[in-house]
Amino acid sequence: MSYFDLHPISSDGTIDSTQGHTLKAIACVRDSCLTQGRKWVLWSLVSRARPTYEDGWVAFPSVATLAGDASVSKQTVYAALEWLEAEGFIHIEHGGGRVSNVYEVNMPLCERLRVREQLRKKREKRRG
Repeated sequence: MSYFDLHPISSDGTIDSTQGHTLKAIACVRDSCLTQGRKWVLWSLVSRARPTYEDGWVAFPSVATLAGDASVSKQTVYAALEWLEAEGFIHIEHGGGRVSNVYEVNMPLCERLRVREQLRKKREKRRG
């Protein structure tokens, strides 16, 4: 992954400011209380999500890609996707056949994930 994957350049030559939401969500997912499989599948989706014109965020990796990104089995990916959709973190538009699924990522919800207790205490200590 290059610098430009994380900070795409817009047509006017500046860094696309919408990526700030992606980076914040990635950090929140990384530091979250989610189980390991759910955390890394969501992290993979968030890191691959791109903004749309309708203010949504979409990604369309294959299950194999998600499994590789998260270093988990495909069964773990399927279970994590089911849970993440039930909890509202993502919405899946099933492609069927040879068409990819489209994953709509709820970035505001990802940015509000509960942080692990030890990280919360460490952050409070730094501020105090």
